[in-house]
Amino acid sequence: MWLFPLILTVALAIVCVVIIGNSLTQTSPEVLVSTDAVEVVQDGTETRITDAVTGQVYKLTTKRVRREEVPSEPYTVADTDTIKIEILPNGYRVRAGGMVYQITRKKGGWLSWLRK
Repeated sequence: MWLFPLILTVALAIVCVVIIGNSLTQTSPEVLVSTDAVEVVQDGTETRITDAVTGQVYKLTTKRVRREEVPSEPYTVADTDTIKIEILPNGYRVRAGGMVYQITRKKGGWLSWLRK
């Protein structure tokens, strides 16, 4: 007789932990840059870079890699008349609309922008 309420209580506790855990790990998209030329939105491990002039969307995914797999030199993933996206050893750089935006992937990362 006492076993049923115990099982029900444990099951309810597990459901609560799963619901609370999922709500804590979900992140809302964060707009890092929004200008007339480019929009950079970070949503968890995915970054969407939208060229506002052409409407082209570029998607970058952040993932853990071994130290020897990290690029030691910047390399270009997109280069058009309106936008240039480069992968850096610690982040990426977006050039658009006469501005340069550099975003790092490290914890407590920063966003900097410079004029061309």
